[in-house]
Amino acid sequence: MKLKKSYLLAFLALGILPYLYLSFFAQPIADDFSFAIRYQKEGVLDSMYKAYINRTGRYVSNLLVLLNPISFGSFSAYRFIPIVLILTTILSFKFLAKSLLLKKNNQNAWIFSLLFTHLLFALFPTLAQQIYWFTGGVIYHLGLLITAIYVGLLVNYLRNKIVLNKWFHQSLLFVLLFALAGFTEVLTLVALLLLGSVVVVFYKAKLTHRLFMLKQLIALMLFAVLLIFAPANEIRSDQYLNNHNLTYSLAYSLAQVVRFLGKWMLSPAMLVGSVLFVAFYERYFKDLFIVKQFDYLNKWFVLLLLLFVVFSCIFPAYWSTGMLGQHRTLNVALFFFIPLWFFNLAVWTSQNKPHPNRFKFVFKYQQAIRVVFILSLLFYGNNSLVLKDLISGAAYSYSNQLNMRHKQLIDAKESKLNTIVLKPIDSKPLSLYVLDISTNSSYWTNQCYNGYFGLADAKVFVGEQSPKD
Repeated sequence: MKLKKSYLLAFLALGILPYLYLSFFAQPIADDFSFAIRYQKEGVLDSMYKAYINRTGRYVSNLLVLLNPISFGSFSAYRFIPIVLILTTILSFKFLAKSLLLKKNNQNAWIFSLLFTHLLFALFPTLAQQIYWFTGGVIYHLGLLITAIYVGLLVNYLRNKIVLNKWFHQSLLFVLLFALAGFTEVLTLVALLLLGSVVVVFYKAKLTHRLFMLKQLIALMLFAVLLIFAPANEIRSDQYLNNHNLTYSLAYSLAQVVRFLGKWMLSPAMLVGSVLFVAFYERYFKDLFIVKQFDYLNKWFVLLLLLFVVFSCIFPAYWSTGMLGQHRTLNVALFFFIPLWFFNLAVWTSQNKPHPNRFKFVFKYQQAIRVVFILSLLFYGNNSLVLKDLISGAAYSYSNQLNMRHKQLIDAKESKLNTIVLKPIDSKPLSLYVLDISTNSSYWTNQCYNGYFGLADAKVFVGEQSPKD
């Protein structure tokens, strides 16, 4: 059995290598340059203050986006940020796994971490904006990692596995809550929903630490006030015309919930993984004492919680802007969907009567099914996309074209050119590409080039024709 786990661990670890290699082709674009300009012109404190007042109340990510390597002139260091995000993802999930496992088993913790990482990366609606784009990574992905560490520390506290002493451990939890609430509105909303649900369960079942859990919820609510009621949010909301339409927002949000839940649940890895999970759970884990605690839970409540979490990641975008826009908030939804989906399977299986022959075929062909699961995990969705972009040379071509573009802009500054015509990017790998500048020299992404490369009033645009003003 140990050897089989070792093989599984090796395959999962090897499957991460293409993601790491792809990092060397990541390139800054759009907001990366915008925040770098603000850092260079305004400094950290002044820029954070202006952002909180005029742009967004995200008091933690407002700081982090300024610390982009290109703010300090390093394009090379930019390519190492995705590597850091990928490795810290695995380490954060491993820490979470060790806190959840009943027995100390380092190998099982690594397997759990890599399985979760692969599922998440394979199914992300937009991998490029989550991992390979600095701005999206520090705002959306780093917040998820803070959440994973917080949950791990919270579970350790509830299991009386204290770091140093109770005061220090509690302080750590409150600091992480404060940080978690300062990344994005969607993450904070979901955290409030889940932590509130946990508090209800603790009080209903009269579990120990219920007062402490209530304090955690109250603290998160106070931190959320700093985010939600920031002066910038009202200013930002006024920039959109078709927002605050309840019927429209509800209808489109529900449609997107159905769309993405269907896409995730019907993906090969989730389908095969779910069958394996339920079969082994029913046979080997259903009678464990800790599993018996699921009897406290209403299975319909747990199912509705999953649905409402996904809905909560979609509705705010439609309500505040009138559109879903980028799918970064769906990346947040997926992070919570995966564990909640398997938790639902556990709760529903625990509360249903077992049937001796229900999963007979799974155990009969379990080796073949496991192989299918691993293959679907390693070669489906974004996993196959990354391999395609690397093998085809699209990632290299994309990065090379942007390197030449940056050199052209630097040379244009030295030559004091008034008009700079850039070649359009003809290689747009989906695993890396976010957006490009326009044929309109006044477009905001074009202006980011102007500001960062010190081109003042020069007209920068893509194409062969005169710029559109």
